[in-house]
Amino acid sequence: LELLLVTLSLHPGDAQRVGLVLSGTVELLDQRLLEQPDAPSAPHPQPALFCDRSAEIVVNIMAASLTQDSLVPAVLAMPYHTALTATLGPASKKQAALATVKALLAGNV
Repeated sequence: LELLLVTLSLHPGDAQRVGLVLSGTVELLDQRLLEQPDAPSAPHPQPALFCDRSAEIVVNIMAASLTQDSLVPAVLAMPYHTALTATLGPASKKQAALATVKALLAGNV
């Protein structure tokens, strides 16, 4: 999360750099999920296999990437946003939707 916040601060509106952070997050989650003994072998398996704190961080990363109006279309079009959503359980998906709306409103999007 901190890396994304620094990226947004130092490189406002740079979708490519945000994409690098999001893709790295997806890769880390995929590795973590595949380390689980009963993890499915498909990319971005369902349901979420990590703790609530990890889900909260994923939600915050997704929301933070949407706080700059120039990034919203690019970030939503990235496959990483969908992949991050796929790692969340139903309750976390609701939190992600609420966080997305709050981020869009906070960023005056």
